[in-house]
Amino acid sequence: MARPMQMPPKADLPEGPHRAFVELLFDYYRRARRPTLEKICTQIQSKDRAGTASRETVRRMLRGQTIPPNWQTVEAVFAALCELAGVDPDRKVKVFNSFDEDEWTPADRRSQMEAAWNAALDGRIDDRPEFQGIDFETAVPVNGFGSGTGGFGGGGSTNSSSGFGSGGFGGSTSARAPFKNDPWGSTSKSQYSDDPPF
Repeated sequence: MARPMQMPPKADLPEGPHRAFVELLFDYYRRARRPTLEKICTQIQSKDRAGTASRETVRRMLRGQTIPPNWQTVEAVFAALCELAGVDPDRKVKVFNSFDEDEWTPADRRSQMEAAWNAALDGRIDDRPEFQGIDFETAVPVNGFGSGTGGFGGGGSTNSSSGFGSGGFGGSTSARAPFKNDPWGSTSKSQYSDDPPF
């Protein structure tokens, strides 16, 4: 039986955009319960896709030994891993502007993967995409509120230590975290008074 692949150590793949790309891809590999390379390739070939990837290409991508120069190859591997993991790559969520809570940008997993791939090809650590650090599990969907608890439509859990499963490029960004000490945000009585201070 083939031994499951492991995320390459930092000695072999240092911190930076290349490692961030591999960590994100590896998160979906973990979510899919570490399928064999053969199973990934079979899934890739099971649908009519714009691109394809050989067993060796998949192995080298997960080991951080190559960054495919065309998006179609990356997308084929990414989509196959999402299908094996039961994750919807195109479910759009709202990413709120940290300076203005009324402004938000739609984002999805496929866009996040493409942004990570572009950053890895460009080799730019500081030029990170606006959809970095999204917690897709708890983010507000574009077409409503709440998220699922597994499969398509969000949810599921990750055993990833990379931060991408519950964050992404270096940390978690809440969709809109509730304020814990907002005296006017709750109808229940608290230690705060509604009376004016004069």
